[in-house]
Amino acid sequence: MNKPFRQFFRLILLTIFASACTTARQIDVLPSVTPLPPTFSTFEMDPESLPAFLGPVLISNFAVALAEHGYEPVVNNGDVVITLRLHQEQLGQEPTKQRGSVDDFAEQIDTSGETRFIARIVVEVRSKGQPGLLWTGSIQRLHTIRAGDYMHMGPASNAFLQAFRELLVNYPGPPD
Repeated sequence: MNKPFRQFFRLILLTIFASACTTARQIDVLPSVTPLPPTFSTFEMDPESLPAFLGPVLISNFAVALAEHGYEPVVNNGDVVITLRLHQEQLGQEPTKQRGSVDDFAEQIDTSGETRFIARIVVEVRSKGQPGLLWTGSIQRLHTIRAGDYMHMGPASNAFLQAFRELLVNYPGPPD
């Protein structure tokens, strides 16, 4: 595959990365296996490797989910820094299937083939200015996309919020 085509394909892939994120039940939640962090009151966000179209949706939904636990989002000088990072695992291609047979929420416009990948959003919590990881968890979803698919931002945003809420369900509240 020549370099310009690969770059174009990568851009298209990122653009339609979450084309069918529509319900929380479709996003897997992988809770932390690390101990819960010490209590804190404020947090700041530090996104890494997030596509421009997806970053604001992920950041705002995670901030809302954590704020529902009583934590305060700040721009600078938070007690902890929350990093959100995207990891993609390519799964290869499958033969083209009929609309609705892979993902009932996708809108297929072109039937020229599919790309499959797992998109994982990793959440890491660190004390401000400290290198050690206090807590980590992730959400992930299997994507099957076709040329012409696009992300349904409203349903995807709702699904992300529900997944982040589930990820943080056992997260402790701030000190009183």
